[in-house]
Amino acid sequence: MRVVFFAVFQFLIESEPALLKTRAPLNSPFMAVTLVVSQVPRFWLNFSAVLKVP
Repeated sequence: MRVVFFAVFQFLIESEPALLKTRAPLNSPFMAVTLVVSQVPRFWLNFSAVLKVP
């Protein structure tokens, strides 16, 4: 469980500059979802690296 928390925490740290860079209206749920979905591939790479998943 600690590993999952670490991966999520790492993801939030890395995605924060991207959130600031987009200047998207995050009060819009659609924009927030789009931004999260766009970050998923990189998040999965980090997550699988942490878990040592092939």
